[in-house]
Parts: sequence; C-alpha cells; structure tokens
Amino acid sequence: VVVSGGGTIGLVSAAAAIGMGARVIVVDPLAARRDVALRLGADVAIDPTDGGASERVREFTGGHGADLVIEASGHDASLAAAFDYAREDGRMSMVGINIGRKVPVLIGQIQMKNLTVRGCIAWCLARGHPFPGAYGYRSVADPDSRLCPDGCRRRLRVRPGSEQEHQDHSFERLIP
Repeated sequence: VVVSGGGTIGLVSAAAAIGMGARVIVVDPLAARRDVALRLGADVAIDPTDGGASERVREFTGGHGADLVIEASGHDASLAAAFDYAREDGRMSMVGINIGRKVPVLIGQIQMKNLTVRGCIAWCLARGHPFPGAYGYRSVADPDSRLCPDGCRRRLRVRPGSEQEHQDHSFERLIP
C-alpha cells in the first residue's frame, strides 16, 4: 500500500493498512510526517521532492508498483504522481480534497494499467451535497459537532480527541 500524503488522513490510512498486515509506503515531503509514519510502522517513508519517488516505490515492490494507492493529500503534485505508484490491475483510492482545480495527470495510465479508481468525500446528509468542511466547521453552540458550510442544521458528531483537536499536529503525542 502506498499512501501519498502523510497528514492526518494519510497517517490514519497508513495505520489502518499496517494494522491489517500490509506493507506500507508513505510518500510526503515533510520529514516530521515521514518520521511519524515510520514510528507507526510504515516500512518505508519517501520524500517525493528528490524526484525518485516512483522508482523507490517500484524498487520496494519488486518492480511492480503498489496493489493499492491511497492519495490522501489533494496536492497537485501528489495527484499527478499517484498513478505512477500503482501496479498493473492496481487500485486507487482518491481521498485527498481537490475540488474545482485542474491537475495535469497522465490519465491514460488508468487504461494502460487497468486501474480501479475510487473517490470519496463526506456528504451533507440533510441536502445530499458534498460536505468538504466535515473536518473544518465548528458549531459555536455545540463545539463537539460540525456544521455543513452551506448552513444546513444537520451535524456531524465528532468525539473528543478526534481530528479537529489535532490540527496543530499535536496528534503526534498519541503515537508511540
């Protein structure tokens, strides 16, 4: 499994894959995030800014590429590179938020590698529209909930200790 983007969503994705016994590669330009990934149990943490990330992924996977690529950053460079990390007949999960921007990608790799690509995003259950603020909009009246940025009164309940309390990367204190 390759996780491209070592922020909170990427690290949680990596931890889940590690917990299921997968060999995991985390790709992130920030050394602190790569360090956390290794402390979580990732097999390899790669800095994509050196230009050799795709080659290192292939090297670690015996020349094949990853069975599963989780694009968790939404950054243009990560989105463009994610297709390079996947093996033929591989799967991709696009969870990084990039709504409304165009990114230059060699999109033909989907066909050439016969990739299965899935995406996901939080949705407002009240009105059925994308809810990109699921982790970013707090109700003043109820600080343990999130409001849809469109003003829906439907709330997404969150537990204390969840992502919104760790935006400053203090979540790292929870990792052995």
